[in-house]
Amino acid sequence: MMVDSFDVSKMIENPEYSALVPEMSASEWQEFVENVKKFGIRQPITINKDLTILDGRHRVRACKELGIERIAAIVNEMDGQQAIEYVRDTAIERRSLSVEQRLDIIFKSEDLMNGLAEEAKKRQKANLRKGNENKNPPLQSRDCNGKRAKTTSDAIAEMVGTSPSSVGRFKKIRKESPEIYDEVVSGEKSILTGYKELPSVSGASYEISKRNKGLPKEEARKKVVTPMPDFGKSDEELQKEADYENLKNHLSQTLAMKVFIEDFQGAAKTLLKKEG
Repeated sequence: MMVDSFDVSKMIENPEYSALVPEMSASEWQEFVENVKKFGIRQPITINKDLTILDGRHRVRACKELGIERIAAIVNEMDGQQAIEYVRDTAIERRSLSVEQRLDIIFKSEDLMNGLAEEAKKRQKANLRKGNENKNPPLQSRDCNGKRAKTTSDAIAEMVGTSPSSVGRFKKIRKESPEIYDEVVSGEKSILTGYKELPSVSGASYEISKRNKGLPKEEARKKVVTPMPDFGKSDEELQKEADYENLKNHLSQTLAMKVFIEDFQGAAKTLLKKEG
């Protein structure tokens, strides 16, 4: 890695890298250009060995607009994956972005997800080599100390400063509704609001309410097989609660049947003794 001065006109802007990071607003851009005009470029940009811009595309654009011909740059030698990871990490660490924008950057970075998947595969292979052929641990497992191991959502949540539950909801929004997703990323809606508006979430709540309408409170409670969504919990936690509720209902029915059979057998024995 070295720092040198380069011809601004030779700087290369990769559209894929640029697409990962939000553009400045018109007012932000105007203020930035005025700042460069007044103080110049005070911090070197970062480029790859082929002069592709990794960090500092707005500084290069400002130089071109103001007629500044040369710019200081830190030169790196990175492959494609390393370059995208650098762009992603720099944006998350330095730019004043919302949690939603940071998550958007991460989920648009396919190399990050591929990298996480590769790490999971390596862990699986390592376990197999250790003689755990019969074990296929899920991402959310436990480490050697019995503590829950980090999942993909845990790792992403830690990177952007949010909760794994929010990451899960954000991912669900991204998968199910591009329209709501854009509103969440732009800041028009929160992750929680967007999640509640998903048809798969709001529809499930409506159907449960409709099915239980008019029933006595106790009867309505018994009819709930899948609990009403608790938006403070992850999808996995909700599913576990649903499974628990199903099991509890099944055991309750089994116990009631057992009591009925025992009562019937007792009555039958009493009757036989009287007849005898």
